Amino acid sequence: MRSTSGKTAIAVTVCFLLNSTAFADCSVGKKIACAFVEAGCVPAALGGRDAYLQCISKVTGHGCDECIGIGGSPGSPICWDGSSSQLAGDCGGGSQPSVSGTFGLTVPVGYVAPTLAANEDGHLEFFGQTASGISHYWQQSPSGAWQAPGSEFPGSPTSPFAPMVVRHIDGRLQLFVVAADQSVHRINQIAPNVNWGTWNAIPGVAAIAAPGATIDSNGQTSLVVLAANHEVYLTTNSSADAAMSPWQSLGGSLSGAPAIAVNADGRREVFAVGTDGTLLHTWEFSPGGAWSSWASFGGSFAGAPTVASNADGRLEVFVTTRAGVLRHLWQVTPSAGWSGWSDFPGSHKFAVSVLPNLNLTLTVYAVGVGDGAVYYTMQSVSTGGWTDWKSLGGTALSAPRVALNTDGTLEILAVGLDHGIWHNRQKTTDSIDWLGWQKIGGNSFNDSF
Repeated sequence: MRSTSGKTAIAVTVCFLLNSTAFADCSVGKKIACAFVEAGCVPAALGGRDAYLQCISKVTGHGCDECIGIGGSPGSPICWDGSSSQLAGDCGGGSQPSVSGTFGLTVPVGYVAPTLAANEDGHLEFFGQTASGISHYWQQSPSGAWQAPGSEFPGSPTSPFAPMVVRHIDGRLQLFVVAADQSVHRINQIAPNVNWGTWNAIPGVAAIAAPGATIDSNGQTSLVVLAANHEVYLTTNSSADAAMSPWQSLGGSLSGAPAIAVNADGRREVFAVGTDGTLLHTWEFSPGGAWSSWASFGGSFAGAPTVASNADGRLEVFVTTRAGVLRHLWQVTPSAGWSGWSDFPGSHKFAVSVLPNLNLTLTVYAVGVGDGAVYYTMQSVSTGGWTDWKSLGGTALSAPRVALNTDGTLEILAVGLDHGIWHNRQKTTDSIDWLGWQKIGGNSFNDSF
């Protein structure tokens, strides 16, 4: 088995530090950043202290305007001025060396999600498939109202599968789509937050399921697809404008869309349901190195797995059985060893969405089999324990998609019975109260995501 020197007390320490009076004057984003630093979970090999603070600030939706550089302190930070050098990790106004474009987070860097992601300025953007191609909706401002009507991408391929969107370290979104004719395509923003280029094919593979993607600490995007021969194929690029590498077969005998994630130590790992119904995975022996043979977790599953990272860097995988039971397992320590299966109560359909909250706990969102309503459950403490399911109502034809607004509230989107896009938002940060479902627009979105 793989091994690591993971820290066992990080979660407890972070929780304590978040409530410390030492950070009383700090914003929520800065508190989380400082707590992670003080808890000692900043791997120097992934970019260092300041790079880590930058990434935490981005991921928590508070922008990169509260970075603490060398010589600064939580109460008196050296603030980020928006320069490219500071985006590379230099938070000290030029007094520190650049970290070569890395943020240094112990979980995958950048935004990676099916159909919903945050732009560089924090405004959310949704992508969905219709009978005539790919369309998108976006918030008119960070945490603001949604633009209606939406807009269809000119020349976009038609697709029966959910698109996959990533956000590069330079701030630009990039969208990957598997078309109805099994070709793979991508399109990226010309500049952060606005304007899109043209569609480009990624030739060489006939794909038969939704794509999966992740971004590592060096800013490299890894894209995986399930090919017609039921093997998983991998391609990478270093930036939104860079060419994709030649496809590499990872082998396997799979039936569902693959999911890819980055371990705390930088190694990529791919998960997919096999033709025998079991959950399989393969991993790199070292970052950028050779891949293992596929290994089985057992079980009898349908659909695609969802992978998330706990506060301490341990990967956790969620997948639904053929009977509609949501099961999960997790790494015992970051980058190494796996638990046995554990089941959530109730029955659910479609894939689930998993998102970290501001307090670092994971929350799972799913659609109930009986009533089609959206439900959620969250960790009672980061890295362990789960609350009872809570209903948000509605009737969804698709899996819910979730993202974090810049004001700290959660936003959920789903396809409704009318095949339009509907959304729901928390009233306040960490609140159990929501504003209720409201329609954004559309009437021809597919229900396959």
